[in-house]
Amino acid sequence: MVKEPHFTPQRMLNMLGLKPNSLGPYALVPGPKERSEMMLKLLDEPQKSFTFLDYEMHTGGLDGKRVSIGNGGRYAPDTAITTEILCGAGAESLIRVGSCGSLQDHVKIGDLVIVTGALRGDGTSRYYVAENFSTVANASIVVALKRAAEDLKVRYHLGWIFTTDALFQETPELIDQLNQQNVASIDMVTSTFLTIAQVRGKKAGAVLAVSHDRRFIERFEGEVWEVREGKVLITPPPNPSARPPATVASTRPAPPHKEGRGVKRSGVR
Repeated sequence: MVKEPHFTPQRMLNMLGLKPNSLGPYALVPGPKERSEMMLKLLDEPQKSFTFLDYEMHTGGLDGKRVSIGNGGRYAPDTAITTEILCGAGAESLIRVGSCGSLQDHVKIGDLVIVTGALRGDGTSRYYVAENFSTVANASIVVALKRAAEDLKVRYHLGWIFTTDALFQETPELIDQLNQQNVASIDMVTSTFLTIAQVRGKKAGAVLAVSHDRRFIERFEGEVWEVREGKVLITPPPNPSARPPATVASTRPAPPHKEGRGVKRSGVR
């Protein structure tokens, strides 16, 4: 009789030759590989920690700390795999560095969203926790990200995010319901990332650049990521067009949204 899953995180670590201290205690986790490769320029003497399918993790120095950077995945299932690897191989504080869509008028393209909690619309996290589990970002990481945004004088918002698996089912009814619940943003990764980190007893948070507004029919593409003067900078798409959002009935309240001070919406991130 089988008494455990046929494939466990520990078996994955063994397969990759990873030990509990193979990675740095701090991890920066973008989604796609091209962003990860760009962010590697932040590290001093990065060394490849592992390669698995299209995923790579490198570890090096950053401001005197041992930090790992690698692509964590674009969707919930692959994010679950990479987050389990991170948690099992030494990462204690994990930060997702990604992008999201806005669900609120005051959350503009080019702003940052520092996630405080997540509504789980993904399917993967349901295999880890019960429906009434509260998925939240670690408070100390939220404070650190807030302080960094203020030091850099960038416009940011503290708020909740909704993570979905179904890109083509982001209906006007769903988007309006989330808007009325005061949910700040939407993506396809963060709730899985935060949930697994919580379950594994790690600290985790997410800072996301707003690349488009999901209340509009069009998705705005063309953001540019680059490293300049030791910082990751994100330039939002130029001159996005806008269409009026649909208005339908909504239910369920959500936690209040907080906005931080900032600068011009179109500034380089």
